[in-house]
Amino acid sequence: MDNNTLIFILLISFFLLIFYILLSIRFIEPLTYGLSYNKLTKKISNKVSNNGIYFLSPFKTFLIYPANLVTIEFSDQINSPLHTRTAEGLSLTLSVSFQYKLIKEKIPALYNLANINFNMMFERISRDVILKVGGMFNANDYWKNRNKISEKMSYELNKELNKAYATCENLQLLNIELPESFENSIVVTQVEVQKINMRKFEQAAELIRQNISVLISEAEQKIKITNSTGIAEAYKIKKNAESQIVNNTIKVEREVVHKIKNDLKMDNKEVLEYLYLNRVNQQNNKKLIVGFGENNNNLILNVNDNK
Repeated sequence: MDNNTLIFILLISFFLLIFYILLSIRFIEPLTYGLSYNKLTKKISNKVSNNGIYFLSPFKTFLIYPANLVTIEFSDQINSPLHTRTAEGLSLTLSVSFQYKLIKEKIPALYNLANINFNMMFERISRDVILKVGGMFNANDYWKNRNKISEKMSYELNKELNKAYATCENLQLLNIELPESFENSIVVTQVEVQKINMRKFEQAAELIRQNISVLISEAEQKIKITNSTGIAEAYKIKKNAESQIVNNTIKVEREVVHKIKNDLKMDNKEVLEYLYLNRVNQQNNKKLIVGFGENNNNLILNVNDNK
């Protein structure tokens, strides 16, 4: 074999290798899982791969499954609302939305169950469960116990989806439609209930106002009693003080008289005359003239200070 032939064979081999490598590259996008699938044997691998770049034989590929939450909705915009009847037989239209998530390790079993048409299977399962649970409740429950109905639907749907290797997440009752006549009667009933509640609140408010008035009256009465008690105590203290002053004055006068008697060697009569004359001299409009009265008694005259 000459050199040209060898070079040609090597080039062909190189290009074939590059072509083989290019054919073997597989991509799994973010937020997805990949399940290896052999196109010739129609068999799958039991290993579920995360997003990334992989090398597979040219006869193999990845079946792609969502790794994120997937929304299924029954409403006027998507799939149309669900129609059923309440427990008492009234027509009922429900708009519902929920999200499901695949159980990663169960994806091979999901393929064996529904191949790649799992979303249609989940729609069918959810439709059946929602209609079944929706017919278990009375019309009044859709006004008073909406959360309870939503929780029941979510629980039952999750239980059924678990059998299909998925979980139910975040179920919401978007809209509930009952017969117009029933809704009108409910509205009237609710208005009356609100009126009754309003009257109760008004009565409670009036009772509170009356209690406040009573408390104010009691407080004013206590204030009056406190003020009267204070005035009485103040009067008592004042009179006690005045009485004490008088007592103190009498005590001082007694001590002074006693001192005068001792210092001047006077008897009681002489002391009384001394005090009497001293008091007369302290008066502004009177003067004492000694020895000009009858029987040599002292004479007291009224004298004007201006003369």
